[in-house]
Amino acid sequence: MPDRQLTTRVQCSCGHTSHITMAGKTASYCPNCGCRVYSPAAKEQPSNWTIGRLAPWALGGLAFIWGLQNWPHTARPAQPPAVVMPPQAIQAIPTPAAPLPPPVAITQGDQEMWTQAPRVAPFTVKTPDGSNSYYLKLVDANTNQPVMSLFVFPAQEYRSTVPLGAYKLRYAHGPIWYGSEHFFGPQTTFMEANSVFNFTQEGQHLKGHIVSLIKQPMGNLPTQEISRQAF
Repeated sequence: MPDRQLTTRVQCSCGHTSHITMAGKTASYCPNCGCRVYSPAAKEQPSNWTIGRLAPWALGGLAFIWGLQNWPHTARPAQPPAVVMPPQAIQAIPTPAAPLPPPVAITQGDQEMWTQAPRVAPFTVKTPDGSNSYYLKLVDANTNQPVMSLFVFPAQEYRSTVPLGAYKLRYAHGPIWYGSEHFFGPQTTFMEANSVFNFTQEGQHLKGHIVSLIKQPMGNLPTQEISRQAF
């Protein structure tokens, strides 16, 4: 005859009394409410059931956290740093130059006259070879007022006459003439001779000058560059 297992009465939380095998390691279910009721043997080792059933959940949670921390993410490209231009750099940006007018056709020879005095003294200008033309101005050495101007092409020897007096010689040169306001454009170079030119008359003899703008090793006409405003 098989051994009869001992049973015990266990009351469920709902109040129903169930008969549970004494040696049972597992829980039974209450026939009234369906809740689990445990045998005395099962109640003695609750940690075994808890660890056995909670361990997979705990390990799964740890694995999930590890996966979140180590899952490869697409790297976001770093934004380039904003570059702020300092105020002094902004002020240093040059203002675009105004467009030049069309070139102006001009003939070689005397141009403007700012005096009614008679022109009697000889004046000759020699220019060097190249592409530059020359716009010359005679200025009264005492009043600094212009007296007359001339225009001479490159590689020329131009002869003219000027009123008697003491003058400073200023000239500008460049390849393309844009008129008396723009001269030769941005390529204009303004010069002034360091000497004063005296045009005089002694009896019947008129004293004039021959000016050669051709650079020579032993030249006797020192010059200096001046600003447009000084011209």
